[in-house]
Amino acid sequence: MIPSSINDKMPSCVHGEVVFATPLVAYAGLFNSTNEADNGIGKVYTHKADGTFQAGGNGKFAGISINPKAYDLDLPFNGRQGEFVRRAEIGLVIEAPSTVAIGDKLYYKADGEITANKDNGKTDGDKVEYTEIPNCLVTRNVPLYDADEEKATLVASILN
Repeated sequence: MIPSSINDKMPSCVHGEVVFATPLVAYAGLFNSTNEADNGIGKVYTHKADGTFQAGGNGKFAGISINPKAYDLDLPFNGRQGEFVRRAEIGLVIEAPSTVAIGDKLYYKADGEITANKDNGKTDGDKVEYTEIPNCLVTRNVPLYDADEEKATLVASILN
């Protein structure tokens, strides 16, 4: 099914869409995540040894998957071509504290999910630190915070 509507709590952007006409650098690549469920639009992807891209992971940063209106989101992603941005201003809906602000760095979890939190907030041995997205900051619009879902709608600038 091709998406035909957007969430009404997203007035400033659509998750994974390029939102401003700024310099854009994007690459085509093949989705190839170990766990198919980790794939999605608006997630961080890294390079795999075979030249494909995986959600999250420890490889070199490949980009953030974009252009949600171009894909049938009900089909599996692995083996399909995608677009991965390394320089642009994109809309994101991410896990974030209510204090998220313009200029804050963004991070990604092992599954590629983007967050404004540097870690999972635990203080004991279960603390997990997330990986910083290279040269990626909250920009332009003041983030719209949804306290019920503990998520923020924001514009991120990525300059790689």
